[in-house]
Amino acid sequence: MEQKLKEADPKPVSRKGLYIPLILAVLLFGLWYGYWLFASTIMREELDAWIEDARDQGAEVEMAGYAIRGFPFFLRAEIEAPSYQTPEGVKWSGERLMIDTPPFNPTSLTFSTVGTQNVRVHLEGTVEEWQFDAVTLRLRLGQNQMGLQADRFEARPVVADGRALVFDDLRVNVKIEPDEDGEEAARILLAAQGLDIMVQGASGQTSRIMRIDIAGAMDQYSRYQQTGSLAQWGAEGGTLTLDGVQLFLAGDEETMMETQAPMIGLTGRLGVDYQGYPSGQITLSLRDPQSLIEALVDWRLITSRDGQEGTKFLVPMAEAAGGTLSVPISLKNGEINILGQRVGTTMRLQ
Repeated sequence: MEQKLKEADPKPVSRKGLYIPLILAVLLFGLWYGYWLFASTIMREELDAWIEDARDQGAEVEMAGYAIRGFPFFLRAEIEAPSYQTPEGVKWSGERLMIDTPPFNPTSLTFSTVGTQNVRVHLEGTVEEWQFDAVTLRLRLGQNQMGLQADRFEARPVVADGRALVFDDLRVNVKIEPDEDGEEAARILLAAQGLDIMVQGASGQTSRIMRIDIAGAMDQYSRYQQTGSLAQWGAEGGTLTLDGVQLFLAGDEETMMETQAPMIGLTGRLGVDYQGYPSGQITLSLRDPQSLIEALVDWRLITSRDGQEGTKFLVPMAEAAGGTLSVPISLKNGEINILGQRVGTTMRLQ
């Protein structure tokens, strides 16, 4: 009987097989960690090379330092106290800039900011310095597309003068289409939408924009990339097509909610002539041009004198047309013509 029980005892099972999944997991982890370290080294080298190249071209690039983080899911360069100034004097600075990229797709980059940002620009001989904050401010760059996302964005002059730009939500998407021969950046498609925007002028007057929609395309963009010249781009057939630009503007939130028709609409096609001036035909639709002109003057986008001239010219025409004015605008030889009447000039593009 005892002999039969001994014969029935199962043979001991080897425990070595239990360690195989663990060994494989450790091996895969080590391989991935090694690849992530390799990719982080490449990212560091590329960032250092970009900084050196920018400085060689006359830009001023400063920072308190940076670190590469993000293991195991992504690569992130965290740059502390960055600042960048172009040779022309345009300067950006911020508290922190983060650059993210997947380790397996280094051609896709996401730039995001943390904290307050400052921008200094030169406008008509004066220096403007603005400060802005946003809950989310993110720029995505891919091989054939670009996207901008901004949530709860606020921008005001560093020296407060009443002006402000605030919007709740902004989305901009740019898609690059190759031509039939596969040439990159041949055509750029643009789509943008901004919601609940508040613009405040120096006088304290506030205008609210319910929505702004933009749709258009830029052809032969690769030629502009190669030459860096808008004049050359236009000479080789480059065009900017405005499929639709609509601005829904209201004086206050209550009026904004009732607004159904856009205050401004633009459609048309623009290029650059052989002299380097913008040329083409666009159609401008205006509803209530008086309010629009007042807002543009208050935002310091046009002078008071230009506003008075525009009021004399556009308001009677809008009243005669029943409140909404459809204006064909011609740009040619550096001049802006409306219904055959010269109303202004354009700058020569380089």
